[in-house]
Order: sequence, then structure tokens, then C-alpha cells
Amino acid sequence: MNRLETRLETERKLINKWRIIAAVWLFSGIAGLSAGPEEGLDYVLFCIVGFIGVGIWGLWRTHLKLERIKNVRKYAQVLANEPTGDLASIASRIGVNSEVVKEELTDILDRGYFRNAHINNKTNCVVVCDKENGIVTGQTFISVDIEVVTCKHCTAINKVPKGMAKMCDYCKMPIQG
Repeated sequence: MNRLETRLETERKLINKWRIIAAVWLFSGIAGLSAGPEEGLDYVLFCIVGFIGVGIWGLWRTHLKLERIKNVRKYAQVLANEPTGDLASIASRIGVNSEVVKEELTDILDRGYFRNAHINNKTNCVVVCDKENGIVTGQTFISVDIEVVTCKHCTAINKVPKGMAKMCDYCKMPIQG
């Protein structure tokens, strides 16, 4: 199992635990309402807002997180088979417009699901160089001078394109080529 699948599976298991907790809150509120209408308006409002509201909110949040996991898997599969990374091609494969693809991919990339990835706004394509997960797209290489740079934070040796910045492969601190 690669790093991405491991992360998604771990998140899915955690989300399922939170779903159970949210369901318990929801049913506690419902049980409280059915057991104590004679307790007064304060008690009823507490059950509705305190338990039922939190339970519904928790179930909704876990639903959104599971949808994000489905999106990540969907885009990982499409990007693995899309050598150009063109957003229009990805959109046609998925069956949505390019703006939706760009918005969803931006969310996925911002959350760090794909390493070494970004959306190139000039070419309107996603560039992913995530060999660990078998995804390499949008790679139109130009002859670039590579510098060997020693990280000032951890003293690790990194290869960085001349004049470019990247994160250290080891400590994830920014380094300049």
C-alpha cells in the first residue's frame, strides 16, 4: 500500500469512529427529548441544541470528509492515466467542467494529498511528480541546471533547480537553489 492509500485508509477509519460518536450524540438528544418533555423548555432546548445539533453537525462533517476521500481516489486514478495533466482533459474524463476540477484539485493539493504537485495557471494543467504513488503528469521538462544545496536547518544534501526554491526532502524547511 502506498503512502496516499495508507493516509486515506487511516483517515477513513478515524472518520468512521467520529461518525459513531456523532450518532451517539444525536440519539442521546432524541432519547432525552422523548424521556423528559416534562422537564421544561430549557431541558428541551438543551437536548435539541446540545445533543441533536452536535450530532447532526458531526454526521455532516464526516460525510464531507468521506466525499473528499472519494475525490482524492478519483483524481489519483485519473491523474495516473493522464500524462499531460490538462484540466480540460481531466474534466472530460470525470464529466464536470474545468472550474470544478480546478477547485477540487486545489482543495486536495492544499491539504497535501499529492506531494510535489501544483496547478500551473499558465498552461491550465496540474503538474504532479509523485513517483511514490505512481503519478507523474504535466512534465514538460526544459533543460534546467541542478544545484546541490545543503539545508541550513538539518544539513541534508538536496538537489534543487538553479534559482528555484523547494522544501528540504528531510526536514521540510524551505531551501533555495
